[in-house]
Amino acid sequence: MAKKKMQRWDDYKLPTEGLAVVHDKNNFCYGYIDMTGQEVIAPQWNGAEPFSDGKAAVMDDSYKKGYIDRTGKLVIACQWEEAGPFSEGRAAVGEGSEKALIDETGKVLTDYKYYKIEEFADSLAVVQPDWDVSGVIDRDGHEVIPSVHSQIRTFSDGRFAVKNEDGLWGYYDGTGRCVVPHKYEGAESYHCGLAFVKDDSGKWGVIDLDGNVVAPCQWNETNEEFKGGYAAVMDEKRLWGIIDKTGQLIESCKWWKIKLWNEEGLFASVQNDKKRWGAIDCNGKETLSCRWGSWFCISEGLIVVEDVDADPRSYQVIDPQGNVVIGPEKFRSDDGSLLQPNSGFHDGLLQIQDYGTSKCGYMNSQGEIVIPCKWKTAWDFENGVAGVMKGKNTQLIDKNGNCL
Repeated sequence: MAKKKMQRWDDYKLPTEGLAVVHDKNNFCYGYIDMTGQEVIAPQWNGAEPFSDGKAAVMDDSYKKGYIDRTGKLVIACQWEEAGPFSEGRAAVGEGSEKALIDETGKVLTDYKYYKIEEFADSLAVVQPDWDVSGVIDRDGHEVIPSVHSQIRTFSDGRFAVKNEDGLWGYYDGTGRCVVPHKYEGAESYHCGLAFVKDDSGKWGVIDLDGNVVAPCQWNETNEEFKGGYAAVMDEKRLWGIIDKTGQLIESCKWWKIKLWNEEGLFASVQNDKKRWGAIDCNGKETLSCRWGSWFCISEGLIVVEDVDADPRSYQVIDPQGNVVIGPEKFRSDDGSLLQPNSGFHDGLLQIQDYGTSKCGYMNSQGEIVIPCKWKTAWDFENGVAGVMKGKNTQLIDKNGNCL
């Protein structure tokens, strides 16, 4: 009988940029493998982080951190206790509340004075000299928005939502110019050129990029952002409806919950007063009747739904037109236990959990169990691999269930 191949790696971090961090149980060091399981960078580090922007932070024998490139070459010497991920050629390094910004060569661009430096987006990053004070810097470390504000949201649609020391929100552009005065009790980030703002009555409305009112403050709650030119809003009766980018209601407030998708043939899922889910189109026409007890996200053109009226309760997979793709009989194990979906389809596979054993496995879009339920915990597949746990350590498997 052939000897069982011994697993060399006893812990993993989920892959980024085509490489995954692995821990070698023989020499207790970290290295990297590719998506086929081949060693790319030999285990030699006391610690290692996922790749970002072509570089990864690693820790040497003196417990100092630096950066390697994708070949494993140390391109920035190990010299800091903390080293964050690169974004747009910049990273935060230092110790505790004393962090500085470096470039891709390791050159220090600012003083070690920041409690936190967020990742860059559009050449700008939010910084915090202290936990309750925020500002914005550019890629050279120059101040764009002074660090005198109590909170700043991530840059979106060319605008920062900024809360001043008096607790009022306004908006700034990428040059640091205040384009919407600080006068709102609440403010969300811009999406599709529109943002939700809350006035002193506690109601939410909509403004455009210049601060012009698109919809007056009248809603009790919102879903925070526009998606495809639409957004969900809640009225004073705590019922949800949908507005378009002009602020007009295109679906009256009559639903207990609404989730906007606007993708893959599905506009929005809605929950009625009997706590049953269905779907509507952008004209408010019901495209799937409200009969489902729970609703998972639409992914890869398929929807996983729960039939709570069935005896016993069951799951099935339907398409956006309501046609059954995978019937409820496929969600039973050989011994009759319920197979419960944990998410939607990813990379052609659906993560499931055996209700009897609490173990996780995977089903394909034909309803076949392609990876048996034997894992304590499992994550969705991405780029042909998924993370799983059996015991205390994370492992990576391919779509055949083989450990990398």
